[in-house]
Amino acid sequence: PPRASLVPRGIDMGDLNRPGALQTLVARLRDPASEPLREVFLSGSRGENVAGTWEPASGRVAVVDESPGRLVVEASAPGPALLVVRDAFVAGWRAARDGDPVPVVRADLAWRGVRLSAGLHRVVFVYRQPGLAAGALLTLAGLVACVLITGLAWRDRRRGRLARGRLAGPERQQAA
Repeated sequence: PPRASLVPRGIDMGDLNRPGALQTLVARLRDPASEPLREVFLSGSRGENVAGTWEPASGRVAVVDESPGRLVVEASAPGPALLVVRDAFVAGWRAARDGDPVPVVRADLAWRGVRLSAGLHRVVFVYRQPGLAAGALLTLAGLVACVLITGLAWRDRRRGRLARGRLAGPERQQAA
């Protein structure tokens, strides 16, 4: 199958973490009556189905730009559709359809999907490592804390030496 395609129907399978959900999905995928070019099974779609009735061959998809962590796809859908990108679904992918952020859903357990309405659309997928920003912020906070603690310790040590030096001077003069 092509890397990106339009599928007219998306069937919501709900939360795959609930008991028996994964087995139900696998059974539906193995069903000979399943039509992978006409429908995909979704999870993470908040109960929303895609109910297009058009023929899959009438939709057009083109990957127009690709670089690490970024994929730009142009799609022309004759009706409601799901743009399916056959790259591994991994947390961290974000999508914008015609400049507006949209959810990325899991399609057929493994792929990424984005809902489209009829018409021409430009979908930009961008990958951001989950937790990277928070980790960088915590690392920066740790470095700042280390510098502050080191600076305060150096200052206190220096003040202690100066204080001992001032006290030692008059005591010597009295002893002499």
